[in-house]
Amino acid sequence: MDDHLEAGLLLFGGRSPDGPPGSAIAEAIELTLAAERAGWSEAWVAEHHFNPQLELSSAMTSAAYLLGATTTMRVGTAASVLTVWHPVALAEQARLLHHASGGRFALGVARGMPTIDFEIIGDGEGRGEPAVFAEALDVLAAALGDDEVRADGPTFEFGPVRVMPGRAAEPVPVFVAANNEPTVRIAAARRLPLLLPPFAPLAAKRSILDTYLDEARHLGIVPTGIEHYDGAIVHVADGRDAAVTALQDTWAPWFARVTQDTPLLRPLPFEIGAAELAAMVEHQVAGTAEQVAEQISERSATLGVRRALLIVDGTGDVDEAHRNVHAVAEALDLAPGAVSRS
Repeated sequence: MDDHLEAGLLLFGGRSPDGPPGSAIAEAIELTLAAERAGWSEAWVAEHHFNPQLELSSAMTSAAYLLGATTTMRVGTAASVLTVWHPVALAEQARLLHHASGGRFALGVARGMPTIDFEIIGDGEGRGEPAVFAEALDVLAAALGDDEVRADGPTFEFGPVRVMPGRAAEPVPVFVAANNEPTVRIAAARRLPLLLPPFAPLAAKRSILDTYLDEARHLGIVPTGIEHYDGAIVHVADGRDAAVTALQDTWAPWFARVTQDTPLLRPLPFEIGAAELAAMVEHQVAGTAEQVAEQISERSATLGVRRALLIVDGTGDVDEAHRNVHAVAEALDLAPGAVSRS
């Protein structure tokens, strides 16, 4: 096992069909506190809007609560949908959380899918276009890195304003959740590390990283010192077959409901059917604790990524999620108490 490998929670905020309102939020909090006690160094929270299967509707608000509830963990957003938030408003919140937590906050942003979020809380579907996302990223970077920010682009245009609170000695780390070529190239051009999609096969993730390197080299950028994150579901059982079967029986039908309840502005160019869901499960980290540790190590070597964000509540069973937290901590020999700011 790679001594330098780091594991963090990826909190998706899924609600079971019979769970009362707020149950997924309460479970995410309890999982995070249990993980901190067990030695996990990070917790990252997702953001989804208007889907009855998903309750974490604001990654920033969730992160703020978790930063206040924990003492040692890095807490990040995975990811705040930049398409529906103004980049300066997001930068203000990020600066505030960075100061309040003593540097434990990390900001992950995403371009998002073409959902009704764009129209209801954003400025329309055009905000999801790659060029506009790139412009928003640049405004965000300026608002995080400078005392004063202004914009004169085609989408964002405003005079100089002072961003508060002031800059910390160490900047807010920014990551980009990316699963398509335009977003990957936009991130690479700005030397921003990636949050790799949790449900993609390793070959697809390797392709994403190769595209990142290709763009960086094309622009003359040396991509050294950039730490990406891998994402996956992890489930510990008596063996690989038992763990995969448990996810096939529970996570796959739940995720099918998630996709059906996602309010799209237009149909996606692909479908997620039974075969696609089965393939997604096959690519996850599953098995005995020892097998899970081996798989995480192998994925790290294959991708060249030493940081993993893991969904531990894939089956929807709270007790199993907590068992996963402790089994993974023991298998990876995680050590409680170290503040994560790297």
